[in-house]
Amino acid sequence: MRLRCLLPVVLLVGCASAPPIPADRNALVLRLSEVPSMSSHVDSAAVPEFSLYGDGRVLRPGKRDGAMLTAEEIAIDPDQAEALYSAVHDAGFDQDAEYSNPNIIDGSVIVLTLNSGGRRYTTSAANPEEDDLRFGPLLDFRQRFAEVSGQANPYLPSKVFAVGFTSGSPSTAPAWPLRSFKQAERSNAGLCLLFDAAEVAAVAPRSTWSVDGVSYDVVLRPALPDEKSCADLG
Repeated sequence: MRLRCLLPVVLLVGCASAPPIPADRNALVLRLSEVPSMSSHVDSAAVPEFSLYGDGRVLRPGKRDGAMLTAEEIAIDPDQAEALYSAVHDAGFDQDAEYSNPNIIDGSVIVLTLNSGGRRYTTSAANPEEDDLRFGPLLDFRQRFAEVSGQANPYLPSKVFAVGFTSGSPSTAPAWPLRSFKQAERSNAGLCLLFDAAEVAAVAPRSTWSVDGVSYDVVLRPALPDEKSCADLG
């Protein structure tokens, strides 16, 4: 990773300051997620490891409940949020970057997203190794995000994604009672439908359903504050 300032520049003018942190309460500030390259459908639809919003809320994965993947939220103070935001800028993540690791074929991709100055910057690292200096700053921030603490409360979404996967095999499971997956959008996570949270309450305990006699595995995943459509799942 490139540092934001080179030493001679620091001696003369110092580091450029970061733009103001996004102020909208539902604006995504920082996010870190990981997707295994050989992922299951549950991994593909997973709640990101860390999401920081403009009002200081941090959202992270909660415990799975039947077909429902859950999230929990904690509130951090403005100084702590600003410190994280500034540190990510100072480490040079206010630019797009992509790093690969040819030493590992099957592994995972870690993605750090920063919203700054009206732009979204993404750094992705495939199969990061601790002894590879390119990945050091990203792995350091992953640890720092994991150490953010506070009173955790369940995140109560207004919308929920239903992500379906099928092998095409016949099924005798109960019929899926909501809007058909034949109307679903394709995303990297699977076939996706977006519902009001109240609509999915009755289907949350079960993960296997029949759609026109075909078996579907369904994962329910809370829509986070910045996620407005299935396109936001990737």
